[in-house]
Parts: sequence; structure tokens; C-alpha cells
Amino acid sequence: MAFQLNCANSEKIENATETDIDRAFADDLLRGEFVILIAADGSFVQAAFDGSEPCCLEYWSHENGQQLEVDVELSKDQVLDAFKLFLRGDSTWRTKYRWRPIKKPSGCLFSLLFVSIIAATFVF
Repeated sequence: MAFQLNCANSEKIENATETDIDRAFADDLLRGEFVILIAADGSFVQAAFDGSEPCCLEYWSHENGQQLEVDVELSKDQVLDAFKLFLRGDSTWRTKYRWRPIKKPSGCLFSLLFVSIIAATFVF
């Protein structure tokens, strides 16, 4: 399955690899305040950064059409791990944390609102 990687401060990467994800997470200037990994079916994971830890992590699945967020802030390494597992098609990252539905944008979620709109209209 093809994935697209989008970062706030760089061009989108088609057919993203783990190396691309590692590079984005390692370079705060390249990544910027958000990163999103979108699957061919439109499902995605996204994270917001304020330049330091902690990070917020969100997920949207085409299966149920509901956008969820982790109920605690995570470290950059935890978010990186979730992105890599998502890329591999390994859903264990979804059971590591408690998730809650996103009702309205607030805090770090506000900065990701436009990313969600992009993901909803994303077509491979």
C-alpha cells in the first residue's frame, strides 16, 4: 500500500518509507509543527509538535469515519513508533493508548484542523 508523508515545512513525499519518516522526525525544521502519514484508503495518523516534547497524536480511519486522539501527550519517540507501525500495517500501536473522539479543535488540535481537511480530500 502506498503512503504519502506531509510535513508543515517540506514537500509531500509520495510512496513514503520508514527512512522518510525517520528523517522527518529527526529534523525539526524539515518537519515543522505537524506531520501526517496518509494511506491509500484515506486513513491517516497525524501529530502536532510545538518544537519540543510532548506531542499530540490523532488517527482517522475510513472504516468508521471517526477521528480520534490519544488521551495523553506522547513523546516524539512514541509518535515515531506509531507512524512506523501504521506504515507497516501493524495495528498494535492503536492498542497501546487510550483514544477518544475529537469533538472540536482545541489546543494542538486546532493547528491540525486544516491537515484533516487535506486528508479528507486526499486522492491517490
